[in-house]
Amino acid sequence: MSAGDAIGRQQFATTALTTRIAFVLELARRLHQYGTSAPRLEMAIAGVAQRLGLSADVWSSPTAIIISFADLAQGEEGVAQTTQVMRLAPGEVNLERLCQADDIADRTIAGELGLREGFHLLRELGRPDTRREKIGAIASYGLSAASIAALFLHSSWVDLLVAGVIGMIIGGITLLAASRPQLAAASDAISALVATTVAIMVSAFVVPLAIRSVVLASLIILVPGMSLTTAVREISSQHLVSGMARMAGAMSTLLKLTFGTIAATQLCAAVGITARDFALPALPAWTDYPALLVAAIAFAILFRAARRDWPVVIVAVAVGYLATRWGG
Repeated sequence: MSAGDAIGRQQFATTALTTRIAFVLELARRLHQYGTSAPRLEMAIAGVAQRLGLSADVWSSPTAIIISFADLAQGEEGVAQTTQVMRLAPGEVNLERLCQADDIADRTIAGELGLREGFHLLRELGRPDTRREKIGAIASYGLSAASIAALFLHSSWVDLLVAGVIGMIIGGITLLAASRPQLAAASDAISALVATTVAIMVSAFVVPLAIRSVVLASLIILVPGMSLTTAVREISSQHLVSGMARMAGAMSTLLKLTFGTIAATQLCAAVGITARDFALPALPAWTDYPALLVAAIAFAILFRAARRDWPVVIVAVAVGYLATRWGG
């Protein structure tokens, strides 16, 4: 046992067991809610519990957390005194609130905050998004779609504009689904259906488009790349249940996107709406770099990074894009 752990146990020895458990549970809830992977969550919660004089056996999955607690004051080998089960929705990345949760945990363990105060601060992190945050999230969907159309698909100005508008529509659908469980289950399929239908109708009645490029750019933000990456990490670290569950969730999202796109195509064909699939002149090469900057800012907003962390996110996005481009 390290000196820090010993000091932590002594510091919180007089705190009620229920108070310590409540703090650990709330911290686990927030880490899960803001996109922490199973290996990191289990390691972090076990470490925090030990500093509070508890032994915690943690099991995390994309939809649940199970923690068994024992008070170390009653012996290292004591059996679990209580087991808590939390049923949770899959988390979404929110970098700002994730950093805030980490900071609250660090300050509480350091003694700068009491356990009850830390618990209430963690609870406050679960507040609904403000109207400004919601508008920013919708705008980030549109900016991301337009930037992808310029960076990877080298579409025309018209394709870029339509992709951006459809991206904002998808952002609105996603925002509505967050507060409507019945809509949330089908939101990916609905988004794909709406995106494909709008693209076909614009191409048929307004201006010809590169349909595939526009639809792909509009939906790319819904492709579960982050989930797939996290799933592979969890499987490789032997968190097999969580990794396979996350992988299955990502695959179901891909299936729903595919279904929505095909359904829209067949629906338009059934009513006689035929897209004029025509590639207009592509954007000039110099637009790649402004598009890269816009994409980086859009992803910083999308992942809810704090303003002070925007430069780090922008650099990370730029490095990733340049590595992909030059490596390819």
